[in-house]
Amino acid sequence: MKSNYWSAFKWISWFIFAFVASQFVISWMIVEVFGYIKNSGFDTSALNLNVLQLVFSALIFVLMFGIFVGIPKRYKKGSLDFEIGLKRFGSLSWWLAIPVIYFVTLMIAGAVSLLISNFIPGYNPSQEQQVGYGGVSHWYEYLAAFLGLVIIPPIIEEVLVRGYLLGKFRKLMKTWMAVILSAVIFGGLHLGLGFTEDLQWNVAIVTTILGISLAILRVKSGSLWPSIALHMVQNGIAFYVLFIAKLPM
Repeated sequence: MKSNYWSAFKWISWFIFAFVASQFVISWMIVEVFGYIKNSGFDTSALNLNVLQLVFSALIFVLMFGIFVGIPKRYKKGSLDFEIGLKRFGSLSWWLAIPVIYFVTLMIAGAVSLLISNFIPGYNPSQEQQVGYGGVSHWYEYLAAFLGLVIIPPIIEEVLVRGYLLGKFRKLMKTWMAVILSAVIFGGLHLGLGFTEDLQWNVAIVTTILGISLAILRVKSGSLWPSIALHMVQNGIAFYVLFIAKLPM
């Protein structure tokens, strides 16, 4: 069993490396491209930051997927050759259960977050999540924010975390341990480390609990699609609260 835990640790390390490396490489590329454009005399203020955020995020996801999945598939044949849940659509009962699962998850996350706030001074359960999109006013900015929050992240994150990472953990440990471990990693990715002035502990806690629900849904339904749908529901509601609800009537 120790060798299995060591294997799990190596896969966690590889996942974190893929996450950090993709952020670093794409950030460096963006800085270099911006520098070249600016030196060429082009007015960089004409570039839309929200559209650039979408491009930036998409490139990071693509590179992270290439590192975490592509390299092992290329050099460690068979290490990630298992079905991640995209070939099955899942039974109708699980699709119908998504609203209930979301409501229960929301209630548990709210209760846990409130409980923590009563014991840990300085913890803010209502701290607003920094999503990278701001000052949205034009239709293409709303589209960029929608794609960058509601469509792309749920698909890529589910494939990476609930597809490959959870799938690998289930081969190395008991399912309940794999569920919790994958959820903790998922929550940790939403701390905002290196991207926000203050760490988003409330977001990390909520996404960890959401991660447990997503992982259980993936395991029980035998499909990744219901998890993707639930993830889209969560991000879609966040998109509505952050952008649509603030529109003048």
